[in-house]
Amino acid sequence: TGTYFADWVAPQIEAIAGDATGQITVRTSLNTRLQKAAIDALTSILSRQGGGLHATQAALVAMRPDGQVVAMIGGRSYKGSAFNRATQANRQPGSAFKLVVYLAALENGYTPDTPVANEPLTIDGWTPRNYGNRYSGPIPLRTAFAQSSNVAAVRIAEQVGRAKVAEAAKQLGITSPIASGPSMALGSSGMTLLEMTAAYAAIASGHYPVKPRGLPDYGDPIGAGIYGNNLDGNTREAMLDLLWTATNEGTGRGAALPIPTFGKTGTTQNHRDALFIGFAGGLVTGVWVGNDDNSPMRGVTGGTLPAQIWRAFMSKADLRSADLRLPMTLQLAIADRIAAMQAAAEARHLEALEAAEEEDESPLARFFRPLIP
Repeated sequence: TGTYFADWVAPQIEAIAGDATGQITVRTSLNTRLQKAAIDALTSILSRQGGGLHATQAALVAMRPDGQVVAMIGGRSYKGSAFNRATQANRQPGSAFKLVVYLAALENGYTPDTPVANEPLTIDGWTPRNYGNRYSGPIPLRTAFAQSSNVAAVRIAEQVGRAKVAEAAKQLGITSPIASGPSMALGSSGMTLLEMTAAYAAIASGHYPVKPRGLPDYGDPIGAGIYGNNLDGNTREAMLDLLWTATNEGTGRGAALPIPTFGKTGTTQNHRDALFIGFAGGLVTGVWVGNDDNSPMRGVTGGTLPAQIWRAFMSKADLRSADLRLPMTLQLAIADRIAAMQAAAEARHLEALEAAEEEDESPLARFFRPLIP
């Protein structure tokens, strides 16, 4: 039919059709309502803001936690270019790849509270830098992930071992080759948006690897025991903790929804790629923004255009928090942190009002105020 999804699902249809002749009817996983919502979100935001930021292309893929793809956009216009940037473009995921680094750490004894140094370092003559050159003393893993500290991610990968990070990537279903150098921790290896989104789906579902598919009955369903493994419950809960913090208190705040939201931003060198990948309810979505010629955008990060497109789409998806299985201990922790954030916001608002009142007060009134009992 001439769409990105149709081109991608065609080989799957051929595989099940075999030597069958004549007309066959196949039910796909594409959801027309969600596909329209995705197109509306991507095209409206990119048309409105992309020109001034030199962001000319974007891609989006949305799947259920079991890998059924319900929406796919491979570019701004299929007629203009049938190249699918969601499934065919091997782009650097940047900090979105830190999901893999931190998962390897959590599987090897780290916790969200484990401290990690956030100071500059040099490895093999290479010096990674934090965004804005912001550094500090040791910070918890949770904070390092939320702030997307590059130096912390590199340190973690070196301490855990690059081989274990590469193994975690393979475990999550990433088949693209992973570079062996220290920059691998920062997502320097090219891979598809579909691959990375499926990796996030593994955390959402609690099973790995998640195999993206366009036919509901194509392949082995997760949980059938034919393929796949269960993610350790404590490891999944810790990873969810990190992803929630990144989206609600960190670089991904622009994507946060009214229901529990989990995700991570990604931005590559010179703003050549920007991503937001995450999940809420029963939907896992990845968004990429960039240019086909790999030219830099103007200050676009994963927390800006991609997060805005992601949120605009997910807001129209009729999500239900009950569709995402969350440990009760995490639900309670999230409720406590939301309450603390609200209390802090109210305190800041009260301080601002008091400061404004003091500015409005006359010098004479300020002089007599301490004298009045």
